[in-house]
Amino acid sequence: MADEDVQPLRVSGLSAERTEILLQFQDMTGIDDITVCEVTLNDSAWNLEDAVSRHFNLGPPRNMRAPQLERPLQPHNVLADSGEQAVYSVTVPFWRPPSDWLSWCLWAFAVPFYTTYSTIIDCIRFIYDLIFPGPEVRNADAGSEVSRCVDSLRNQFGTESLPPIQIVSFASACENCKRSLSFLIVYLDSTSGFSSYGSILVHDEFRNFLEDSDLFHLWICDVDSSHQEGARVWNLLRGFNRVLPLIVVLAPGASGGRMRRVAEIKGRLERPDQLVHHLRAVRMRFIGSLREMRRVRAEREHTQALREQQDEAYNQSLQLDREKAQRAQEEQEQRRRMDDEIVERLAKEQELRYQQELEKTLARSEFENTEPGPDCVDVVRLQLRLPSGDRVQRRFIKQDSSSILYRFAFLQNSVPCHFEIWKTYPREVLPNDTSVTLSDLGLCSNEILYVQSSIDSESESEATCNY
Repeated sequence: MADEDVQPLRVSGLSAERTEILLQFQDMTGIDDITVCEVTLNDSAWNLEDAVSRHFNLGPPRNMRAPQLERPLQPHNVLADSGEQAVYSVTVPFWRPPSDWLSWCLWAFAVPFYTTYSTIIDCIRFIYDLIFPGPEVRNADAGSEVSRCVDSLRNQFGTESLPPIQIVSFASACENCKRSLSFLIVYLDSTSGFSSYGSILVHDEFRNFLEDSDLFHLWICDVDSSHQEGARVWNLLRGFNRVLPLIVVLAPGASGGRMRRVAEIKGRLERPDQLVHHLRAVRMRFIGSLREMRRVRAEREHTQALREQQDEAYNQSLQLDREKAQRAQEEQEQRRRMDDEIVERLAKEQELRYQQELEKTLARSEFENTEPGPDCVDVVRLQLRLPSGDRVQRRFIKQDSSSILYRFAFLQNSVPCHFEIWKTYPREVLPNDTSVTLSDLGLCSNEILYVQSSIDSESESEATCNY
């Protein structure tokens, strides 16, 4: 009774049969988002086997003929299809099997002719490209080609409100996407003018989708013999495809490396919401890897900024240490020079004192030999009290000048270079003059005279003796 009350699960807008297919696809792939499952099944015409094969990249659907493999050109910035590359194709079936026996007969009759024609044309084009390679396309020329395509798109559909388009070369557009870690939508169309896909590109819904999202950038070009950039990109990206227009979605490789092909949208698109729907499915599948690359880049930039700050702080500290060491060396050198100057001055002073002492010794001997005797007439005995407290005495003739008295006082020990001789009563300084005699000064025998320095001690060490 309880089993009869259980109702089967139904997804809004889907029949019971499609709901069952959706649940089986969700169980087999492990995708939790029902919208992604519905988009994949819609692209596979609700064929469960084809949808699972496309999801796991197991090859083309069973009802699609794999065309002959042509080796594409490989530039430096786009990876070719390989086993290591995650290629995801959101495909709207362009060819459907015939519905009746007459269509089958016509299709079987046309296939050999179409295959032979395509093979011959491809061989001729390959040989022609080998013999007459096109000139190298400069970035400025490539940008002008894209600009002419944008003008053609604007003129053909009579609108000025175009989606944001990268008006640069294909290599520059790839570099911009690698720097911003975003998807690059590459749109290539035929030479005779933009197809119905052009009306989808200029539609407001698609334009608003690109303007609101910072993960998608659009690059368009015309595959024309005069447009070498478009032809080169067409030969690079078309792979198995021989039908224009071509819409390919590229994404940066690991760690922001070379661009890799992650999606190809081919077939008939009748409404802009279909293209937006497919792009959202691509974003939903690969947004995790882009976010991880952005996180790794942000961490790397943060680490680099920290390292630069640490290096700057280290360089500043090293510069301060060098300046400090230089100042210390300069101070040490200055102290060494001062010490050398002091030692040199002391040596000179010592030599000067030695010379003075030698001269004083010789002069004292001369004074002792020329001292008058006690029996001489007009002799006066004078006593000098030195600055050290010692006393010396000598006999002088009254006609001797006062300079002889100063000369005798200078020859004594502990007498500075500059001194004065004072008389006690009346207290006065005796002049040092060759024209003034002791008799003129009124000096008498046994009189005590005082010898005192005439300048301070600091000036005395730098003074020069003139006696």
